[in-house]
Amino acid sequence: MNKSRFSLDVEEATNAKNVNNDVDKKALKAFAKAAITHTIDIKQSNESWKEESPDALPDYNFRLRLNKYQIGLVKYVAKIEKRSLSNLVKSILLNELERRLKEER
Repeated sequence: MNKSRFSLDVEEATNAKNVNNDVDKKALKAFAKAAITHTIDIKQSNESWKEESPDALPDYNFRLRLNKYQIGLVKYVAKIEKRSLSNLVKSILLNELERRLKEER
């Protein structure tokens, strides 16, 4: 966090008058018990994407770290195909993932 412009003064926060450090032990035990016994259907949560439309507008993004060779390669191919970097990577990634799903079946 050296590059962060924001900091949290821990000493100031612990000495603040409006901070409540009391722990509700009953609520904490209830939370822990529920967390231990909580289950989800992993298959359902892992395959919920199947119900979504492949043509829907994007809602998410993620960071992809590339080295100089990799980004250079992507830029070179994107320039040849006259496409944006993200469009190129997205289409290649999705095509490859769909191909792998077909192989799995």
